[in-house]
This record gives sequence, structure tokens and C-alpha cells, in this order.
Amino acid sequence: MRLAAARAMRHLSLPVAPRFSNFAALAPTRLGTGLRAATLVAATLVGAAMLAACAAGRGADGGAAVDEQVDVFLAARQQRLAAARADFARRAPFPRVERFPQGTVIVARAELMGGIDREFLRLRVTYVNESTQTYDRIRLHFVVRDGLGRIHGRQDVDFVMPLDYRFTPGNSYTDEVHVPTGGAHEHPGWDLGVEMQAEAW
Repeated sequence: MRLAAARAMRHLSLPVAPRFSNFAALAPTRLGTGLRAATLVAATLVGAAMLAACAAGRGADGGAAVDEQVDVFLAARQQRLAAARADFARRAPFPRVERFPQGTVIVARAELMGGIDREFLRLRVTYVNESTQTYDRIRLHFVVRDGLGRIHGRQDVDFVMPLDYRFTPGNSYTDEVHVPTGGAHEHPGWDLGVEMQAEAW
């Protein structure tokens, strides 16, 4: 019985209690102390009755069933994430080189990381100015698309040289970039795309 009661209390929605925590304050200020006390006692009894009803409605078996369903759901999500991680590593070889008129972007490494609903790609990105121009800033756009080309995740990153240096021809810059997948990794054929925009002023 104690175990069943503990399970029932564990599944109760705790925010219910505060709804009645200030019930006595709702009584008009002209009421006497005795009536205020009676009101508070009544509110406490109502709250206790509602909690008992919730516990009886859920029951020990119902709470265990909910726990089991949640565990099954989370386990399935974890399995799909592990499968997507292995699939991406197998079919998306790195380093990946993307060439633009403003220079070259090298994605040396890409890993599917994070937990459920917080998945992201961790990238090791290098920009090399192989153009004949000098730039103050390089803006890279990373997008994650599903197999139908729909964008699920996006991250815009600015590469800026330190100490007011500029990207002269031959200069390079390397950084780590995190790109959210937005659930695209659960769709067949998902992939990473890179776009570039260079600015000089």
C-alpha cells in the first residue's frame, strides 16, 4: 500500500496545490478571523479531496503503465538517433570541400551530436581565401535538408579575423560550428548544405 501511494503521489501534478494556497486571501477583508480560518480549512479539505481523487484515478497500475510507455517512446527515439548517426557517418564522407568565387570552405569533420530534440551537427570548418580579393568578413550559411530538399535546420556564422586583420589572399580561418538538425536526421536522404557570402568595407 505504501508503495502504491508513493507511486501515485509521484505522478501527481504539483502545480495543483498552489491554486488553493492563497484561497483564504480571496475572502473579503471584513470577515472575522474565525470565518477566515473556516474558509482556509475548507479550502484545504477541497484540495486534499482533489489530490486523493487524482491519485485514485491514476492508480498504481496506471502510473506504471505511463512510465512504461514513456520508456518505450524514449528508447525508440534513441535507437533512431543512433541509426541516423551511423547512416550519416557511412554515406557522408568528410572532409568535404565547397568552392566559391570568394574562396574555399573545407568541412573537415561532421558529427551528429546532442540528445533527443536537441540534435545538432558539430562541424570543424576552415575558410581559405583563394580569391584575389581582400575581405573583412566571411559569412557562412549552413543548412540541413531532408531528402525532399526542405530546410529543417540553419545556422549563420561570421568568420572575422582578430585584431582588425583582413582576409587577404591566402589567409585562412578555422572554427567549430554547431548546426541544429531540426529533426531532419529522422528523414531519409537528409544532408548538410553550405553557402557563402563575403563582405568587404
